[in-house]
Amino acid sequence: TLYCPEPGHVAAVISDITESKKLEKDLEDSRELYRRLFDDFPNPIWRTGKDGERTYVNPAWLKITGRQLRDELGNSWLESIHLDDKERCQMTYADAVRMQAAFDMEYRLKSADGGYIWILDTGRPFYDATGEFSGFIGSCYDITNRKQNDDILQLANKKLKILGSITRHDLLNQLTALTGYIGIVQERLPDQALNNYLSKAMHACDNIRKYLEFGRDYERMGTNRPEWQKVTESF
Repeated sequence: TLYCPEPGHVAAVISDITESKKLEKDLEDSRELYRRLFDDFPNPIWRTGKDGERTYVNPAWLKITGRQLRDELGNSWLESIHLDDKERCQMTYADAVRMQAAFDMEYRLKSADGGYIWILDTGRPFYDATGEFSGFIGSCYDITNRKQNDDILQLANKKLKILGSITRHDLLNQLTALTGYIGIVQERLPDQALNNYLSKAMHACDNIRKYLEFGRDYERMGTNRPEWQKVTESF
């Protein structure tokens, strides 16, 4: 640094900035290392600024969407989300940005072949050296197989439920007929010893009916929407 303490004289102050230059280089090397790690990471990774707009996506994300980097920055990445999932994702993401809070969301992402894959998108806020919020960083995972397996399981459960309902209905009809026949025999053949056996048979039928009705109620648990009940009517 040069300055003039008085006319005709020049003074210079020399400062050793070796350490600061070394710190700058170390910081740049660190950034480059993380950039390479993100670029080489097999799963999609993204980063945003403080406003929540994306400033980076890695090649794994671009490989899925088949789009260019410039097409994924800002809020343009939302264009690839399935229409049925977009509004929900926008609300979840907007709330996370507003509160600077972590979030997880699942949605269908349009792939390069024109189809859709299911994505689990996990975002976390990150901070600078002073602890100030700097944006979000996130990673994505392909959960298409899990979603397909869930759909298959739900379909199987639905078929089992239908089959169980039909079988239970048929058994209850047969029980009704059986108890009717037992009642007729009890009326027409008033034999005490015989009636003892018929009463036990009727009791067994009643137990079977209770088991079938319990199975029906158990099957409905967790599948029907809860209903409000008036407590005063229970007393």
